[in-house]
Amino acid sequence: MQRHRFPIRALLLASALALASSCGDRPLSAGQKRPPVADLTPAPEPQLDPAAVEKDSAAALDAYDAAHEAWGLGEHLKVRRLCWWFRDIGFKELECGARP
Repeated sequence: MQRHRFPIRALLLASALALASSCGDRPLSAGQKRPPVADLTPAPEPQLDPAAVEKDSAAALDAYDAAHEAWGLGEHLKVRRLCWWFRDIGFKELECGARP
């Protein structure tokens, strides 16, 4: 028997997009705010320039580290905003951490 495997990211993105499109016409409760649509699109991860490694450029490596940290923080905040939105609409079992 052949098993079909789908990447979990693709399934999560598809379900989030389906939920977002189905919720578009639903009125929000007082004080309830939808997360930005951009939260459903992952940002591209910063890439390290191979020339910086070859030249052993400390400044370029530091800039990459800072860009990568900022990227990770931004993606983390997207997930937290989505988590809190799902909690606000009724998924109380989610552990979302502090509100962003």
